[in-house]
Amino acid sequence: MKKFMVIFVLTFLAVIGLNKYEKVAWAENGVEVDIDLHKYVFSDSESYLFDISIFGENFNKAKNVTLTMPSGKRVQLKNSAVFDDIQLYASCESYDDFKEKFPEGEYSIILSPKKYGSHKVDITHDFPETPEITYPEDGAVDVSLAPTITWEALNNIDSLTISIQTVEDGNEVDKIYLSKDATSYKIPSGLLQPNTKYELSLEAETGRGGEEDDGDELETIRFINFTTGSE
Repeated sequence: MKKFMVIFVLTFLAVIGLNKYEKVAWAENGVEVDIDLHKYVFSDSESYLFDISIFGENFNKAKNVTLTMPSGKRVQLKNSAVFDDIQLYASCESYDDFKEKFPEGEYSIILSPKKYGSHKVDITHDFPETPEITYPEDGAVDVSLAPTITWEALNNIDSLTISIQTVEDGNEVDKIYLSKDATSYKIPSGLLQPNTKYELSLEAETGRGGEEDDGDELETIRFINFTTGSE
């Protein structure tokens, strides 16, 4: 089953050049669509991700999915394998590449038979401002085992999340959903290990609603690394 899923996704990506979420609920039809636009910011680079998920108890009854891009390009997917859900995504290494592949404008998603859902959404690139982390600095060493992370205040966002994981093996050690007006977070004692390199990310998200809670959601995530001291 996994093999067929991969083939299905790769076929879709090949057709439209695609390398979470604007959430659209077709609750009455048992099908939902999520569209996410992500902006990842590092000290020396940035990248972008466009992500679509279609799922729900009735999705496996849909025979086709038709996606129409703002350019008018139309792509039709056949759900001949009767999948319960699909997830399709593409990464871009620059904003120029991103806006060329996924321009602002109207995206249309239609299931067939149409009774299982059809939707149009206006996608924008109004990403939240990039979080400016003031402590620790990217690449800092000898950071305490219970530091207070600080950043500049952010405006016009809907949610804020901080995550920390080890660089060596990618294990998540902390993830906290913060107040959107927060400007600091103290890492509890006992979570960080001495002489260990960590990746910290601060994620700001915005959404712009419309009728039936439609509207695109975008997030900007700032990443830094730091290394703890011996104590």
